[in-house]
Amino acid sequence: MHHAFEGGFYAIDGDDGQHYDPTNLSPAFQQDNLRVKYRIQKLPNNTSTHQYGYVVEVLEINNLTAN
Repeated sequence: MHHAFEGGFYAIDGDDGQHYDPTNLSPAFQQDNLRVKYRIQKLPNNTSTHQYGYVVEVLEINNLTAN
């Protein structure tokens, strides 16, 4: 999901209500309302100016949205 704060950024909003701020989200996945299945690693010692959930590295991501 795109957020306009700090010049704009894309985040992952989990079905469980958690918010993730990925450091390496591929441009192919920078789309609003795109449903994805993902595997991430939290980066607990990293911070972001976005202040939007956990800072994470995306290890694997797949598009679940029907075309």
